[in-house]
Amino acid sequence: MQNLLLLLAASLNKVNHLSPLSQKTFPIGNSGYSVNCITRRDQLPINQAVQSKSFFAGEWDEGALTYGLVLLQYPAMGVVPSDAALLLSSFTQRLQKAFGIAHTAQAEEWQSGDATEYSFIDYWQDGDGTDWKARGCSNGQTLALLFVKNIGAGCTVAQDYFLESFSFQKSNPAA
Repeated sequence: MQNLLLLLAASLNKVNHLSPLSQKTFPIGNSGYSVNCITRRDQLPINQAVQSKSFFAGEWDEGALTYGLVLLQYPAMGVVPSDAALLLSSFTQRLQKAFGIAHTAQAEEWQSGDATEYSFIDYWQDGDGTDWKARGCSNGQTLALLFVKNIGAGCTVAQDYFLESFSFQKSNPAA
């Protein structure tokens, strides 16, 4: 899979004649989590809310595609993992309104074997007719929503590489 992604990155570089695309891992602020992206960037524009140490959001363009993420942590609230699906659903519905999402497909949902993590993949369309693909994850203490906007304009392998890169295993800061 990694060789396929590097081959894809190399072929796109020849077409665009810009700095080389490469697989990179980016931290999500100081949350302890990270995402992977095939990009020319050295960093992603992920911002931390000024009045909150637990809210991170960012959006950036890669050609005709727009990638983005929203991450919210609230470990001090004592939320139980079994509420992960309900919390993620509510969080996602609020974000869909903010993004102007007019239509959603039936989300593909799954839960970890011990029922402590919940995730979904969904397809959306906003009021302008632009198609999105989104992945949401929750463990009852952290909510993450990753999305790609204008999905028909780019490589699905690179999009899925980003969307599937988030996990609840904390990143190693020394790596």
